[in-house]
Amino acid sequence: KVYKTLSVLDSSLLTRIEPGYLKFVRHDEAKPTKKSQPYINQVVRMARELLSIAEQKLTDKALPNSWQEKLATNTALLKRVLEENVRIITDENGQQCCEEINDKPKDRLLSVADPEAKVGATSNTKRFVGYRAHVHMTSTGYITNVLGTIAPVNEQKYLLSMFDEECARHKLQPPKVIGDAMYGASGENRQGIRDRGSFLVS
Repeated sequence: KVYKTLSVLDSSLLTRIEPGYLKFVRHDEAKPTKKSQPYINQVVRMARELLSIAEQKLTDKALPNSWQEKLATNTALLKRVLEENVRIITDENGQQCCEEINDKPKDRLLSVADPEAKVGATSNTKRFVGYRAHVHMTSTGYITNVLGTIAPVNEQKYLLSMFDEECARHKLQPPKVIGDAMYGASGENRQGIRDRGSFLVS
């Protein structure tokens, strides 16, 4: 995003990194594997150089406000990705290189296309980046309530509030509520559903 924005504003700014950048975005067959240290060092070096160019361009007072805002947003994303994932160190030969940060922040940026997206899991081994849809429906498949949240939010968190909302909206009084084990993991949910005249089966 930073590269594309700068290429529109002033492509001459990118002359010193363009050959290397194009090699990677075109998926050159000769490039090293993504996990190799030389590859990582080169990607980070180009990203830091791109960041430096962008930050310099942001000081240009002649830059229109709309482009200033767009470039500032994308530059902040690039800076955050670098700060949260790699650190610069000096190797045994006195050369600067980078290493991956193992203790990454829990709220780290996972998608520059959607900065709000987070990691969720459907099991101990299956993970995904995005959002979670909490869907309630009748036994016949009629959807009574839907709530979208970031992926890490547990299903049981909104069970009672969604139940109250759908009962009021649709004038429902179901004798029982059926869900997977996660919904019943909370004693508060079981008691809450019971207090509302229903029974939680999970």
